[in-house]
Amino acid sequence: MSKLDLSSPSSSSIAKDLASEQRREKNAQVERTNLLNMLKLSIKALIESYMELRKQITDGHRELEQFFIILEDILRHRIRTKRNILGAKREFLGALEAIEKVYPDISSNLTSAKTMPGIKTILGKCRAWLRLSLMGKCIADDFKALIDNKQLLVDWYEPDSIIFTEDAVVIGGLLQSLNALDYNLTSDGSEFDIESIAIDFSMFLKDGNYLKTSNPPSSPTHAQNASPGTNEFSMLLDQKAYLEELNKKLTQELAQANIIIEEQGLNLKTKKLEKSDLEVKLDTTVKELSDLKTIVESSSLVHKKELEVITSDLDVERETYQHSRSTLNELYQAVQKQLESELKLRQELEKELSGQRHLRSESEVATRLLEKNIQEKQDSIISMREQLSETKISLVQMQSKIEEQTEIASDQSQRIESLETTCGGLSKDNQILRTEIQRNKEQLQISQHSATQLTSALNESEQRFQNTERDLKMERQWRTALQSELEQVNTANLELTKESEQLAALKIEHEGLQIRVGDLQEACAEQEIALVEMGQSLSSAHQNLSNVKLSNRRMWVEDRTTNDCQKCQKSFTMKRRRHHCRNCGGIYCAACSDNNFSIAASSKPVRVCDNCYNVLCESLPQ
Repeated sequence: MSKLDLSSPSSSSIAKDLASEQRREKNAQVERTNLLNMLKLSIKALIESYMELRKQITDGHRELEQFFIILEDILRHRIRTKRNILGAKREFLGALEAIEKVYPDISSNLTSAKTMPGIKTILGKCRAWLRLSLMGKCIADDFKALIDNKQLLVDWYEPDSIIFTEDAVVIGGLLQSLNALDYNLTSDGSEFDIESIAIDFSMFLKDGNYLKTSNPPSSPTHAQNASPGTNEFSMLLDQKAYLEELNKKLTQELAQANIIIEEQGLNLKTKKLEKSDLEVKLDTTVKELSDLKTIVESSSLVHKKELEVITSDLDVERETYQHSRSTLNELYQAVQKQLESELKLRQELEKELSGQRHLRSESEVATRLLEKNIQEKQDSIISMREQLSETKISLVQMQSKIEEQTEIASDQSQRIESLETTCGGLSKDNQILRTEIQRNKEQLQISQHSATQLTSALNESEQRFQNTERDLKMERQWRTALQSELEQVNTANLELTKESEQLAALKIEHEGLQIRVGDLQEACAEQEIALVEMGQSLSSAHQNLSNVKLSNRRMWVEDRTTNDCQKCQKSFTMKRRRHHCRNCGGIYCAACSDNNFSIAASSKPVRVCDNCYNVLCESLPQ
């Protein structure tokens, strides 16, 4: 097989495609590595800055802004470049909406981001969702749900996106570490629509910040200069984190307790329904048992009577059968003897008949011989008559011989007469033999007729015997059927006794279930009391947490550190003066802090900013 010609245009295009594909994969790998490393550095810087400041992270925090930029780049990495109808580029908000169907916990922050006033672009809604998820400390869970449902993101991301790789699991673990920090992000929604800021690599690289002086927090001077307020603040933050974890555990336990209470309520309802069903079944079974007892008693009496009647009938029939059998045996013996005598007589008659047949054959042979002799004699007579005629003709010629011939003729005539007399005697003997043969035939017919009568009588007796045997078999089958029916009745009685025992056991079990239901009701009441106490403790914990939040918000911001209003971002001048919010300690202009409210730290209404005013108004009891 010849080698591939690389000089052809098709092979060169294939080589170019392979090279571009390899280059694309290498670029994607480098992009994923860079994004992961930058996210690690940004999270590290954010945690270190939080440990240095020892206070809540607000909107103006530089490390937080860089973190949001990097996380936004991660979520937009290798997103498909398909544009919508209006021509705008696709954002990862659609992917979040696709995940919302299978992960409903993301819907609250997503709907809040969509309905936030002042946001016009899809990118702004995505940024608002990132900030809301970070404040709610659920960004790690949302990202985990995003990477767990990769089959729903195929239409939104390229196959070489960082979302589809193992680096996404590492990113989820890194985001989990941000739940230990506290955030207070109250930026205006209009700020999210602006273009994203570039990543400041000088914050993370040594060559970029080597001229800056740093005061490590672990130095002794820093520990000495640390005021007692910062220590109290760190303690309060620790207590706050502990209370948040405790609150989560208590809410989980409360949800589990509610689920258990609902299950117990359902079980109680089912037990009540089962109890009512068992009571109904018990009543019906008791009624059926009583009915069956009456039926069994009546059927047993009827069967006893029928059995007595049947036994008496069987005894009578047995006696009659034995009597008829004895008579039939006698008759059979007599018929058998008569048959033997008739058979002997028949044998004798057959012997006589064979002798008569032998005699008849001999007589027939003799008659044939006599007939032959007579025929010969007749022939001789004819010949003699001819000779006589000849002699009569020659009588004239031979007179001398007439006397001699007459004497011869007389002798011959005498001889003929004697022969005729012997033939007559033979014919008489033949007639006698024929009469005897006829008589023997008649006797044979009579004996045969008597033999047929005897055989018919014998057949009738055998038929009667078979009929009696058949009747006896039917009676035996009837008796076995009655016995089987009686056994079925006995088994039904046994089953009824077993069912009665089972009903008694069910009754005992029903009483045990009633006791158990009472115990469950007592346990449910105790759990309700415990839930009430738990709710009271939760309300007190929430009150303490609100007090801690209020105390945390009263961190005064120094005048020299802020030159702009924290809300409208307008710089302070001689006309636009600084005003401290007595609730959060922030510095605002007069327009952004033109509110008075009575807080716990002051007996009179004091100046508060717009954000704190809205929060305090929402916290008031209705």
